[in-house]
Amino acid sequence: MSAENFADCCNPGGVWEGTPTGEEHDFAGLTSYIAKPPTGGNGKAIVLITDIHSYKFKNLQLLADKLASNGFLVIAPDFFHGDQFPMDFNAEGVQAWFGRNGLPNDRTKAELKAVISHLREAHDIKHVGCQGFCWGGWWAVWLAGQQQDPQVDAAVVAHGSKMTPELLGEVRKPALFLQPEHDQQMNPELLEHVNKAAKQAPGSDVVHFPAQHHGFTVRPDPSHEGVDEASEKALKLTIAFFKEHLR
Repeated sequence: MSAENFADCCNPGGVWEGTPTGEEHDFAGLTSYIAKPPTGGNGKAIVLITDIHSYKFKNLQLLADKLASNGFLVIAPDFFHGDQFPMDFNAEGVQAWFGRNGLPNDRTKAELKAVISHLREAHDIKHVGCQGFCWGGWWAVWLAGQQQDPQVDAAVVAHGSKMTPELLGEVRKPALFLQPEHDQQMNPELLEHVNKAAKQAPGSDVVHFPAQHHGFTVRPDPSHEGVDEASEKALKLTIAFFKEHLR
């Protein structure tokens, strides 16, 4: 992908109003944003795998809080170890960042396993889901294909990046793909493989969002018509999906 196209893919977009209510703590050796459900533990958790801006971007924290308010323990680890991409966007810098935080990489695989194992073993979590955005979307697809640890029970993929037919062909767990119409990380051939992945994994679905752009679920650009309604719809679908499959 050219540096110019990265500008549309990874530009931070708008910032939501509101004050995050979660807390930052160490979790399985990773600094993480943690949002807890209002009624205490119910054995259900969601791991958020962020885009390149990490959980330090306020929108991600607010989204984690909304998920938690629906009864889930939500963990958003810093898989970048403080090397999140800065909010003052630079296209060439994105390419260099991906050079340091490639897809896939063994470090993130091991850390995902540690986070999910810690949830199940130390926090008595019976059902684990994940939601990935952009960079994190690749990992959500990967987790949806794992038959051995680390395992999740369901995955939500929000405008995933650098997905391949081979990766999508491994999906076996319920997966919800939130796919905008305008996405530099998607093409018609790859979209066919997304649709095939949803058909081969029971409980999966692909929801298309006409006129929306890459990043709309967590980095909505206010200049795009209907983006607020689309991001709210995506959140409602995500909550309903996890309520259905994390039980």
